[in-house]
Amino acid sequence: MATTDTTDGSRFALLEIDDDLPAPRVPAPAPTAPLVEAPKRCTRCNVPGPLTTEGLCPVCVKLAAPREVTSSVTPQRVAMSPRMERIYGWINAHGCTLTPFSTDTTVAGMLPRLRTLRAELANVNAPSTNPHSADMLADLDAIMRRVPSARVDNPVVDPVPTEETQLGKKARVQAADLVAVSGALESTGTLTYWSLSGALDVGKLTTAWEAETLDADDLPEVPSAKVALHRACKAQSSKTVLLRQHSEGGWTLTDLAGKVDPAKVAEGATLDKIVETNGVRVRLSEEDEQGNVRVLLTPPGGKDAPEDVKEAARVLGAKIRAAFDESRTEIAAVDVGVWLVGTVARLGGVALRESGGFYFVPKATTETLAKVSRALKTASGTAHKVYEIPVMHGSGTVEAVLDSLRAELTKFLADVANELNHPDGMGHRAARNRTTELETFREKLKGYEKLLGVELGAEAPLKALGERLAKVHGNRFNNLEVD
Repeated sequence: MATTDTTDGSRFALLEIDDDLPAPRVPAPAPTAPLVEAPKRCTRCNVPGPLTTEGLCPVCVKLAAPREVTSSVTPQRVAMSPRMERIYGWINAHGCTLTPFSTDTTVAGMLPRLRTLRAELANVNAPSTNPHSADMLADLDAIMRRVPSARVDNPVVDPVPTEETQLGKKARVQAADLVAVSGALESTGTLTYWSLSGALDVGKLTTAWEAETLDADDLPEVPSAKVALHRACKAQSSKTVLLRQHSEGGWTLTDLAGKVDPAKVAEGATLDKIVETNGVRVRLSEEDEQGNVRVLLTPPGGKDAPEDVKEAARVLGAKIRAAFDESRTEIAAVDVGVWLVGTVARLGGVALRESGGFYFVPKATTETLAKVSRALKTASGTAHKVYEIPVMHGSGTVEAVLDSLRAELTKFLADVANELNHPDGMGHRAARNRTTELETFREKLKGYEKLLGVELGAEAPLKALGERLAKVHGNRFNNLEVD
């Protein structure tokens, strides 16, 4: 035992130190995992990412309230909710480069990422309690349904009903109202829609059409020579090569990238005049005995033009003539869509939305629709495809079809009444044509009344209209003098 002697008068002056005691053992701190800060989430969409001082992601900062954004559809006619700008901005901010003008192929390439985003959004937000999340899920589903393989895998999540959606319920049709059935069950009709890409060879379609024993009169018409020439010229235009209609007929293509002669630009001349004066004129010749036409080109300056200008015009002319010849045997995708809408109308079908896109075809004509679909597939492969879904009808489907029929009936009655009430009156030929349309429309309505088991109450107004048309027929000889 040792004694420590100090002279400073401190409280340890007489402290005894035991040299034999070991130093006290201090337990080592228990190992702990490094602290990792949880990623911050947007207070609106609840998705992790860089946030502003308000706690919102950059996309949500720019968002307006859902009701303040107008409804819209994509160029592919896919119905979108009123939040198109929001959903495309949101998915772009999270790694998907898509716009409303992206092709279906681009969407298909982004499909895995879109599914991941949807799963993440569904996990962190409860659609039943968060209308904002439900809206975004519905928008994602609408985008993914542009890919055929995703139309079954991604069910639609309807947003929580609000006062606005309840008031507008009768003006819209949801796909959930249609119940798909297997081939073993009896259906009441077919839900049809289509995807179109590129031009369609009318010659190949005609061959497939004849193989299906369809009426040749129902084939689509090829574009006229004037339309084909315009499309061929438009294909050669660009930001610097302007296309304008020529004052004497045809079109003018002018390259403004340093090719305009300043001496030929009069003071105060308009852009159209500059294009017409300095461009290559393209026009059609007169029809020959066989009804054929040729594409004629005139370089700027006519016969006195320099050789390099004439050579450039010849090169341009070769491209335009090739495109013109193709256009005379093919129809564009937009023309195919218009033709299919007319085909559905001939089959007694009705549009399930005012904007089109989805149509209901009654059972009586579904076999003809199937033949049209097979002929189109044979002619174009997978470029143009008509989808057919046999369906049973629930109350929602009945309401949608009836609303469409009533709207069609109202328009028909109003159009014919306006013609009858016109100061110049209705001609006898017009009256005959309208009478034929009335009888055809009446048979269509009767077929739907039998199919759906309802009465539309259309017989009385159609009968009254028919009597007015009959009076026009009856008066056609009143003004003739008989010798």
